[in-house]
Order: sequence, then C-alpha cells, then structure tokens
Amino acid sequence: ADDAVVFMAPIKRDIDNLSGILKSFGQVTGLCTNFHKCSVVPIRCNHINWDRILQSLPTAKTSFPLRYLGLPLSVWKLKTVDLHFLVDKMAMKLVPWEGQNITAMGRTTLVKSVLCSQAVFSVTPLIVPQSTLHSLTKIERAFLWSGADKTTGAKCKVKWDTVCRPKEYGGLGVLNSEKFARALRLRWPWFEWKEPHRLWVGYGNPCSEDDLSFFYASTTITLGNGAKTPFWDSPWLLGRKPKEIAPHIYEASRRKNWKVREAIRGNAWIFKISYNNVVTGDHIREFFTLWMLLDDVHLEEHREDDITWKHSNDGMYSAASAYKAQFLGLTLSPMDRMVWKVWAPPKIKFFAWLAIQDRIWTADRLERRGWANCGLCPLCSREQETGAHLLFKCRFTIRLWRSLAAKLGLHHIDTSGWHLHDSVLDWWKDGTGRHVPNRSALASLTLLVSWTIWNERNARVFRHKSAPPPILLNTILEEAKLWVTAGAKKLGPIVFRD
Repeated sequence: ADDAVVFMAPIKRDIDNLSGILKSFGQVTGLCTNFHKCSVVPIRCNHINWDRILQSLPTAKTSFPLRYLGLPLSVWKLKTVDLHFLVDKMAMKLVPWEGQNITAMGRTTLVKSVLCSQAVFSVTPLIVPQSTLHSLTKIERAFLWSGADKTTGAKCKVKWDTVCRPKEYGGLGVLNSEKFARALRLRWPWFEWKEPHRLWVGYGNPCSEDDLSFFYASTTITLGNGAKTPFWDSPWLLGRKPKEIAPHIYEASRRKNWKVREAIRGNAWIFKISYNNVVTGDHIREFFTLWMLLDDVHLEEHREDDITWKHSNDGMYSAASAYKAQFLGLTLSPMDRMVWKVWAPPKIKFFAWLAIQDRIWTADRLERRGWANCGLCPLCSREQETGAHLLFKCRFTIRLWRSLAAKLGLHHIDTSGWHLHDSVLDWWKDGTGRHVPNRSALASLTLLVSWTIWNERNARVFRHKSAPPPILLNTILEEAKLWVTAGAKKLGPIVFRD
C-alpha cells in the first residue's frame, strides 16, 4: 500500500472515526494499517490532552521537522541541520570505495555518476542552503583529488570552478552543485506556465529572485489573453519587465502578484498605486512611460499565453539545457578536441588535461610552493624542469620525437620550431590542429609520447632508473599497437605502415 498523509482537527470524535474506518478497511480487504509505523504530528496544537484524544489510535506522537518520502517536512523554514542528512548520505558512499587505489579519472567518473546524484531528489523541491551545497562540494572535491573525505588545498591542482565546467569549456564535466540545483528548480515556473492545472500551482515555488531572472532571460513570452503572464515580474512588455521600466511605481504598488489581464483591465494597476509615496519627478516620468506602453497592448481573448525555451531546438525546458545555459559566455576550449575526443586510456587523458593547464608537479611548481624538488630536468640535467621543457623543449624529448617520426614516416613533424612555443597549450594546439595530416592519429600519439616521457621522468626521480631513447621508442611502438587493438583505429595506418 502507498503512504498517505491525513490532515484532521484535534477532535476526539474525528480521531475515533478515522481509527474505525482504518480498522474496518483492514478487516474487509486484509490490508491492515500498521499503527506502529504511523505517527501523529501536531501543527500549532497547544494545551491539548493528546493521551485522551489518541486512545483509539495507538500511534506515536512526534514533531516537526520530520522525513516523509525522503524529504524533510516542516512548518517553518528548514535549517542547515535539517538537511545535514544529505551530507551524511554522500559521505556514506565513500565508505566501500578505496579511493587512493582508484585512478584520478576513475574517481572523476564516480563523482559524476554517483556522488553528484545523491542530492538531486532533495534539491529539486527544496531551498537548500548554500552551506549545505558547499559541504557536498567539499566531499566531491576531496574524493576527486585525494580519494578520501577530506583534503587540503595543496592537493587540489585545478580550481573547482574549472573542474565543474563542461568539457567544451575546458573542465572535467563534474556537475556544479549550485548551477545544477538552479537548473532543477526552474522546472517549477515552467510547469506553472505549461500545466497550470496542477494542484500546487499558486502556492509558490522554491525559486529565488535570481532563479526567476534567469528563467525569464532564457524564455520568450508570447502574450495572448494575459491570464498566465505575471504583470510585474516577467519580460512581456517589449522584452522588458514592467518593474524594470518603472521601478519606483513598482515599489509604490500595493499589489505585486497578479497577471497581465487582471492588471490592465480597466487600468486596474493604476488604482493599486499608493499615491502617498509618489512624490518625485522620477515617479511621474516612470508612470507616464509605463502608461503609454500599456496603452498600446491589446490582448487576444481567445488565445492563451505561451512561453518557449530558448536553449533547446523544440522550445521545451530541460534540466540539461538549463544547466548548460549557465555557462554561455565562457570561451570555448580546444581541450575537447585535443584530449577528450581523442582515443586514449582515460588516465592518460586526465594527465594531458593537467599538463596542458601546467598543473603537473614539475620542479618549477614545487619550487614556488617551497617543496623539495629535483631542480634540473632529470632527462637532460641542463635546465630547470618545467612542463613545457619536459614535454617538448628538452633535448631528450626532441630526440625521442625525431626517432619516432623517422620510424613511422611522419616527415611533417618539425621539431626545429618547438622552442618558439611559450606553453604546453600552444605546442599541443599546433601539433594536433586541423591542418595537421592524420590529426586524430597524431593526437593519440602525442598523448602516448607525453605519457611515456612523464613516466620516464618519474622513474628517474623516484626509482633512480633510466632508459635511453631507443628503449622508450620501442615501448611507445608496442603500446601504440596495443592501443590499436583496443580501439584506436585512426592510429593503425601509421603504426602498421609498411
């Protein structure tokens, strides 16, 4: 049987009748009510003898806030402590995971697919405090960077705002808790427009002023009979909100929540202005500006108002489009083309994502933090180690690339101009751009060579073992063949070239 909520006055006769109905229903159908799992929650019922009233209803008496169908219910504003169960729920997911034994890309996948989903059900209908969302973010960040439930800033190699960007904007695609919560909440004003017959319509929604501003900036309103369109708060008047056209008149109005049809019928909006507050020239100017604009509005009584969503092809709202729309205006990143759409093992893509942003722990970055480091490049022992030097300026790296190009017949690879590039990003873009022959294959090869160089560097620094370029060349070729077998089809023509 389904759960149910029954609202009743605290009258003993009514309670006795309810008890009799439930018991009779159980006797007839065999579906008996388990009173031990039921509870009575008084709402503003003071000075009442509950023992006498509940004699025929053997249930426990409790108080707000309480959990019902997974959501906290209360007759007052929920506090941060009332939503702490979301933090506990997410933290419990970490218990069976050995985070430190999972690769960084594996932890990223778990954050995106498991941790980010824990609060979806609750943040959709509730106003979740920023402190709770921040606590959820802290758990996600700690697990991604350190594989535990806590971490330090030193282990977080990239800003969390960057991590939470979509991949086309240079991030990892981890959901931003605040932006995703807003995207979910926007379904409520959308349903108020599209399905006004729902029982909850008219009783408010969890959207803030910023949420509604974003909602109306993302929609286009087509005015019909004016029965659905909010008069003051929606941009229906030449694409602007009346309260923005006449902010002083809006403040002076005694009624702020009504529809366009109600407001302009017989100029009703004028009669709701408190003229005691209309004392400045700004009030007079704004009044006449708004009045002249409204005078040109003509409603169509036989056509309903309509609204369309700007960020989807079919004009319908979706949480995914609402989330992505909040990133509009950011600069598109070539990372998506250079790394994420290229065939390579995920952990190597993650390394490349860090390297292109200069976020790998090379000697120069360790030195800036005052940490112990290897100083000179462990491959050539000539210059201080940096990400750019290690991956494409070191003479050891250049020798390896030249040997590889000669072996595979990649004569278009010219290492003579690599020293002119200022950053790993510039070098990577130039080497895997659309003008490069076999771009997809070379992009995979760049990932493989850079990963091999990084592993050789770590072997020399931490295990004091080294391998010459010919040995690394054979390692790269053997690994490339395995990649082709695993699915790197674009790499096959150059690796198995006769």
